[in-house]
Amino acid sequence: MAELNTEDPPAVPPRQHTVVPMEDPGPRVREFFENSLEKVHDSLERKITEYHTAVERAVCNSSPYIQVDNAQASSSSGVSMPQTRFLHQKALTALQTLVTALWSLLEPKEERTLREFQEDPVGEVERRLSTLGEQLKTLSADKKKVEDDIGSYKARLATTRKEATEAKVAIQRLSEHNSKYREIILRGSSDDSEIPDDKIHGQFVELRVLIQRIVHRHYVVQGHKKLTGHNNPWFDRQKKFRDVLKSLASEPLQRFGMRAKIFEFVDRDLISTRSFGVSKSEHNLKDFEEALDCSKAGMLPQNHLRKRELIGLRPSVSHSDLAEWRSRTIECGALLGEKSKWPGETCQDVLDFMDPYVSAATVGSAVSLDLLNKSMRELCDKAYSLSVLLRRSKKATFQTWAVKNDSIVTAPIEAKVSCQEFDGPAKAEILGSRVAMTIFGGLVKIPEDTSDGQIVLEKSHVVCRN
Repeated sequence: MAELNTEDPPAVPPRQHTVVPMEDPGPRVREFFENSLEKVHDSLERKITEYHTAVERAVCNSSPYIQVDNAQASSSSGVSMPQTRFLHQKALTALQTLVTALWSLLEPKEERTLREFQEDPVGEVERRLSTLGEQLKTLSADKKKVEDDIGSYKARLATTRKEATEAKVAIQRLSEHNSKYREIILRGSSDDSEIPDDKIHGQFVELRVLIQRIVHRHYVVQGHKKLTGHNNPWFDRQKKFRDVLKSLASEPLQRFGMRAKIFEFVDRDLISTRSFGVSKSEHNLKDFEEALDCSKAGMLPQNHLRKRELIGLRPSVSHSDLAEWRSRTIECGALLGEKSKWPGETCQDVLDFMDPYVSAATVGSAVSLDLLNKSMRELCDKAYSLSVLLRRSKKATFQTWAVKNDSIVTAPIEAKVSCQEFDGPAKAEILGSRVAMTIFGGLVKIPEDTSDGQIVLEKSHVVCRN
């Protein structure tokens, strides 16, 4: 029989078992990991030994060169014993390579990395640079994301600060309103004192002086531009007014005509309107008072039929009740410190209507033009203030009074007018003549608790003709 190879198999390299240091997980955890590694080591050694024995047995049993009888083997196959040993040795070398590869799997990562670097330093450096490049890209992306988050947080912070500032302003405004409301509540009753007639008369006359000053400084019949209908909503009314001015015989009369037109705007839109001294709800208050005033007679105008449910159509609304409500409403508006839009709107209307008659000197000077705008706004503001002042009275009603054109001056009219000029030959007495125009209306007071009728505080300034 051929002899089996009795040489010892290649020695298995001793396993270098290294316990990776950890962050002090505790004695029990450390002991658990060490025992686990030992068990894996022992199990792997047994598997390798069994695999080594099985391979050796398989090589011996399956090789055609390994026979039971050496002589028969030599005669039948012609393969000598050295060749058999060579094949056996080759199989064991392959097994040794397999065992070495298995042990490399158990080799610590740091030692394997060092060995790979020693074997191929350039390749290892390139691999590490590639890894670092990927890590750098990841870090750059993370940095950009963080920067975007910081920008978003800054924007949100700015918005929050802006909202906080707006909230502080709103709180301050509400606090001021709260103080005003508290003052209204604590006061309990409105001021019952009546405004002196001389104060009302003085403010009314001041308006007439302002209009006269504005016309004489800034307006002429032959203004800086011709009347045109392009983009001009006032064209039809301006055309009629131009015809009236041309019908007047002299320049002083034409200036009276301009003063009369400005007074018409101011009286209709400010002095004689139902003002309350507030901003947002003034139109609604005006309509409501008009409806209440009409309800005293048990009727409503057509444009207030939709408000029947609002006021209940109670004919029992007296003048004193209406005056009390109006006075308290105006007082509340004054305490709130609101400003009406009506003066500004009326001012713009007058400026637009009278624009063709602005003198070239005023248009050519920025100072003069600014003075015109400021003077007109002053006129409208004072007219509105006078309107609110007149409407605060509970014991009397104040009305402006203008004579219709072409009215014959009778004795009652004569007591209420003051003739400033004659359109034609002058007369010593105006009784029996006709009123050509009202330059500036008069002001009358109608007391509530007396029956002697109207009290003329200021006569109407008119132009008469024969």
